[in-house]
Amino acid sequence: MSGDETYQLIGTFDLTLYADAQAPTVSLVEACDAGTVGMCTYQVNFACATDAENGTTIDGSTQADGYVGGSLTVDIITGDGCTSSFSVSADACLCSVDPSFACAGSLNIAQCGGVIPLNPVTPGGTWSGSGAAYVNANDEFDPTNAPVGISLTLEYTVFDALGMPVVSNTCNIIVSNDCGAEGGRF
Repeated sequence: MSGDETYQLIGTFDLTLYADAQAPTVSLVEACDAGTVGMCTYQVNFACATDAENGTTIDGSTQADGYVGGSLTVDIITGDGCTSSFSVSADACLCSVDPSFACAGSLNIAQCGGVIPLNPVTPGGTWSGSGAAYVNANDEFDPTNAPVGISLTLEYTVFDALGMPVVSNTCNIIVSNDCGAEGGRF
C-alpha cells in the first residue's frame, strides 16, 4: 500500500434494522361497574405504539368476579411485521370483596381462653389497630400476651379489583384476666 489508493463508489445498499417485539403489560381498565357489575375489563399496554395483538384476544377481554389473576400469553406483531409471544401477569378481579369478620362490635375474652378465630369473609387482607399485633397468620386473635383491661381496636382491610381499600367496621376487644380455677382451660 502506497497511500495513493483511490476508491470508487459503484452503488449503495440501504439496511433497515427492526427491533424485536417488546413485552407488553396487562392492566385493569374497568372493574365491577359501568354496566358490567361483577366483571373486570383488561387492556394490553403495548411497549411500542405500532404493536398490536396477533391472534390473542386479551385486549378488551373480561373476567368474572373471583378471577384470581395469573399468567396470560399475549402474541404481539410489531409495525414492521415481527412477531413474538409473551407471558404477562393479569391482576385478580375481586369485585365483591367483603371486609367483615367475626366480631359483633366488641368481644370480652379471657387471656387464657385460647385463640379466637376472626374468620374474615375475604381472606388475604390486612389487620390494623391496637389489637392487630395479637392476630396470628391464621387470622386468629391470640389473647395470651395482650394487655388486660384495655380496649383494643381491630380493623380489617381488603382491596378491590382496582387496588382501592375497603375497610371493615371497628371491633373492640377487651381481654380479662379471668384465669383462675373456674375461668381458664386446663
